[in-house]
Order: sequence, then structure tokens, then C-alpha cells
Amino acid sequence: MMESLPIPLLAAALEACPACGGIAEAAILSYSVGPMAAFFGFFAAIGGAMLFLLPFVFVFTMVVFFHELGHFSVGRLCGMHVRSFSIGMGSELVGLTDRWGTRWKISLLPLGGYVMFLGEGERAPSGVEEDGAFFSKSVLARIAVLAAGPTANFILAIVIFTGIFWASGVKEAVPVVAGVEEASPAAEAGILVGDLLERMDGSEIRNFEDVKRIVGTSAGQRLAIEVSRDGERILLYATPELRVFDDPFGESYEAGALGIAMTAREGTEAIRQSLPAAFLEAVRQTGQITWLTLRYLGGILTGQHSADQLGGPVRIAEISSDVAERGIGALFALTALLSISLGILNFLPIPLLDGGHILFHLFEAARGKPLPRLVQTCSLLVGGIILLAVMSFVTINDILRLL
Repeated sequence: MMESLPIPLLAAALEACPACGGIAEAAILSYSVGPMAAFFGFFAAIGGAMLFLLPFVFVFTMVVFFHELGHFSVGRLCGMHVRSFSIGMGSELVGLTDRWGTRWKISLLPLGGYVMFLGEGERAPSGVEEDGAFFSKSVLARIAVLAAGPTANFILAIVIFTGIFWASGVKEAVPVVAGVEEASPAAEAGILVGDLLERMDGSEIRNFEDVKRIVGTSAGQRLAIEVSRDGERILLYATPELRVFDDPFGESYEAGALGIAMTAREGTEAIRQSLPAAFLEAVRQTGQITWLTLRYLGGILTGQHSADQLGGPVRIAEISSDVAERGIGALFALTALLSISLGILNFLPIPLLDGGHILFHLFEAARGKPLPRLVQTCSLLVGGIILLAVMSFVTINDILRLL
């Protein structure tokens, strides 16, 4: 069963999305206590809960649907019979069966989804698989089906970003240094006011968003920085320091900082993009967000970044509600970010996730036969414990933020 599991939201990815910033403060509705106030307050609370949950359901459903659609589409192309396609987990709420025998359904809990292929649960005891069964296909076909889900998430992000950049343009701030803090990493490195930042950590710098993304995930790491000064290129080295910032949602987070101020020459109008240019920018943004997210995860494993910035479904619901106030464009941008997060998560080689199943199949291809059932069972158990621990951690994080 190809499952989509709840998404840990990464602060590094959220910071990489210019369309999600500047969220207005939420209005607080208060009312006096009394019989009528309590009566109307009850329905007001229900309405408020719906307004809070609807953006979350929209974002989550869209991300999960395209993930499962990837598995479904490639499975069908490989000749596999799809028994069911579910958005949500648990008991079926509503559904229909198509002419190919696939049951399409919406299930009770909007915290994931799955595609169930014929014979996917386990191999036939006789060793002869039924026609159209998952294990009747080649290892390569099965790997393609497993990889199609997270790949679809990256494609969805690129499509959304392409639409945003094509419709709204790209607002860029020229990466010219307008100020340098005393005794900051930038000052110690020799960065001066008026320097044009050209490259950082081997990546081209096109605007200050690029600077924020690279520096923000590089606290404690020595960065090579190329600047243009008086017509010549100069190579400098700086180590960002860890600082505490406030995100657009009023939450504190830690990120690297050099101690430089943005140029006053920031454009006030977005630069319109042709469709091909918007697509290329979308690919670039998706790749950069993916790379920085992976660096952030690596930093957690090495102790360079705090895992407190991870969030789960509760945090996603809160952010979705806030972003929805900025309009449909910002909500789609958040959808793209979460889609990238789901794609990254499912490519990780953790049993129970797509990446773990791909790893099993790679071992099968190398050995010429599947891994022993006991090894797979124990691996899946360990993977389940890891995922349960991660989801428990991020959920506790979410609850503590609300207290």
C-alpha cells in the first residue's frame, strides 16, 4: 500500500517562500458570558474552527492527492491493477468504483492517503503472481511506481511556482550591501557597504532571498563569498552566527546571520516573467528549497540546527489558516512548500516510506531475490518506531507553541 504520511513542516522551507510572508495578525472575537452569548458563541466557535481547518484540508488534500496520483498513474502504465485510491485514512466516508474496478474514496481522517495495488500486501505463497498484481511486475517497474509519488510532489511544486511567477512576477532585491553591523561576521570578513554579492557557498546570488536562504541554514559553517567592489571580484570568507528571529506568524526561530542590511534599492514592482522563464525560475526555486531543506535536516543530525523548528499537522493547520488570509496565491505557495516537504520525506530511506521500499527493491535487484521476510518485518517495525517518534516530537512541539 503506497501511503502518504503526515508532513513535518521545515522552517527552512517556509523561510524560502517569499509568497508566504507578511501575514496579518488574526482578529480576536470576544463576547460577554450569558445564555444568548453562549448560544451564539457556540456557533461562532464552530464557524471559527471551520475557517481554521478548511485551508488545512485544502492544502493537505491537494498535496496528498497528487502524491497518490503519481503512484496510481505509473502503476496503471506498468499494467498494475489498482484496487483502491483513498484520500484520508480510516473508514470510508464516500466513494465510487470506476469501470476498471478501482475504488475511489474519501476517508475519515484527513491525515494522509494511500493507493492499494492488487497483491501488494504480500507475495503469492505459490510464487506465481496473479496477472496485474504488484509483484508480478519487474523490480524496475515497482521502483518506478514507488518513486512516482514523491516525484509527483516535486512536479506539483514546480507547476504551482510556475503559475505564481508567470501571473505575479518575481520581486527581486538587488544583493547590494546597505549596512554592516559592527563586530558581526560580515564585518570580520571584510564585507563593506556597497559590495555586490555575486556568489555564496558556490551558488549564484541573484537577490537577497538567495542570501537569506543560504546564510539562514549555514550557522557555524564557513562560507566562501564572492563580492564585486569597484569593478573587481573579491573572495571573502565568513561564518554566520546563530540568532533568534520572528517569523511572519509571530513564532521565534533560530537561523544563521551575517549582520548585513539589505540594499535600499529593492524593487517596488515585480518583474513579469514569460512562461518559459517562470518555469525555469520555478525549477530553480524548487531545487534550492530542496537542497536547503536537506541541509537543515543534515544540520539536525549533526547538532548544528535545532529540531525545535520542525512542525506537524497542528502547525500546518495553524499556518494554513494564517496564509489563507493573504489570498489564494499565498495558499498555493504554501501548498508547493508542503509538497516539496512530502517529496523529500518520502524519498528518505526509512522503512514504511517510499524511500524505504525502494531500498528493499534495490537490495532485491542486487541479490536476485527479495530480502528475507524477517529482515523486512523488523525493518518495517524500526521504521514505524522512528516515524512515530518523529510525529510525537513534532506534535508536542506544535502543542507547546500554542500554550
